[in-house]
Amino acid sequence: MILLTGQGDIETAVEAMQLGAENFLTKPVDMTLLAAAIARVAEKVRLSRQNARLRAWHEAEGTGSWGLARDAGAVAADRADGGERAVDVLLSARAEREKGGSRA
Repeated sequence: MILLTGQGDIETAVEAMQLGAENFLTKPVDMTLLAAAIARVAEKVRLSRQNARLRAWHEAEGTGSWGLARDAGAVAADRADGGERAVDVLLSARAEREKGGSRA
């Protein structure tokens, strides 16, 4: 949550942050600051969702270690958006370590 308010005192800001606000902006708002705050919140949400997916995958695999039993179909699905996902990075790092490299 981003709090945008006309009450720009420190007490209100502290209370808002304690209640879960990611950012506290006062009116009139600088649109550059608002855009940056929105981008940070969107990135946090994206990372949180990705983390949940990775945890669910890890628990479903029951491997006890990231990267075991990863099939080619799952890798292709993860790359559908054209980007490198955290699971692929972990798999690559693991493979590099096993070969004696250091991608970590």
